[in-house]
Amino acid sequence: SVAKDLGERLNQTLAAARNTALNSTTLSPSADTSLASAFFAPASALSTSPTPSSAAALARTLEVPFGAVLEQLSLRWTGWEDNFAGSDGAPQGGFQALVERVFAAATHAGKTRIHLHETVLQVQEEQSGVNVTTDKGVYRAATVICTIPLGVLKRDAAKLFEPKLPVRRTETIQGTHVGVLEKLVLTYADAWWPDAGTTGSFVFLPTRAAPAEPTSAEEVLSSSTLVVSSFAAPSLPHPHPTLLFYLSPTPALGLAKFSLEDVTAATHAFLTTRFQPNAQPAEPTSSVMTDWHKDPLALGATTTPSVIGEGRGPLDFAELAKPLWGGRLGFAGEHTEMNHRGSVAGAVISGLREAERVNLLLAKLAEP
Repeated sequence: SVAKDLGERLNQTLAAARNTALNSTTLSPSADTSLASAFFAPASALSTSPTPSSAAALARTLEVPFGAVLEQLSLRWTGWEDNFAGSDGAPQGGFQALVERVFAAATHAGKTRIHLHETVLQVQEEQSGVNVTTDKGVYRAATVICTIPLGVLKRDAAKLFEPKLPVRRTETIQGTHVGVLEKLVLTYADAWWPDAGTTGSFVFLPTRAAPAEPTSAEEVLSSSTLVVSSFAAPSLPHPHPTLLFYLSPTPALGLAKFSLEDVTAATHAFLTTRFQPNAQPAEPTSSVMTDWHKDPLALGATTTPSVIGEGRGPLDFAELAKPLWGGRLGFAGEHTEMNHRGSVAGAVISGLREAERVNLLLAKLAEP
């Protein structure tokens, strides 16, 4: 009932935000108008919500799938995607199973070679193709498809390609935003939290204002909107006494300043206070927290919706997808899909798109 009530209140908040935007005297929001301006309007504009403070806190749950704070995102371009509907899912056995199937299909004919654990140093256009230089050698090919994540392109594009990428492309790379989304997982010996057998998720609203500089993990948790999934529900294929926190940018970057031990202890205390303040459940048996925003091979989660700023918009993703060097240098990845950015589906679709394009290009190059 708690989850249902929170869902209803979030729907009320979303409806109020849409009404605020529709009733605006400006037909199209300016390039600098953020999504936050629609949610955090004066209380009268959110009169359909029970309490404006709760509505504002609930709106922050959108920062989880977006990977960015609402103040960064463009109101003008919010919701333009024609993406797949439905909830998230994962391949049975994890994404490693998907990767292995792709590898198996690629090597089935015996003509594909896969090289792992090599650092690409340069991608260079040649008269008859493309050279890829790694820390272990040089590979020559007729074409190359670059799937380097956007966060790494932001760091390395200027030195990675020869000749350098066009100014329009480099500006788009720097102007498109990479999101922050981390995960904190706590595993227990038993599912001690209430309604563990029936409730699959929880939303915790902040109980204090966010400090300018949090001095403890507890301050970060208590001042953030937190979305938590429970893996204990019997409806799951393999129920397990585990809780997964989806950390949007503010709590993710705040908790990253503290050790995993401190975060685990603070989170357990936080859960105890919010779930069973008079109980003393056993501490977690294990915990893990991701740090994709620090990973040198990722530097973030996925791209976010379009951010505020003149010139920013959906066409940025189309620009990131355009091939260069006469078609010999292609680009794939979720950041190159206008309608499916930020998803595995987008990455797969972009790969299929580029495979079809390269097949056509190679056929054309083979013509006498």
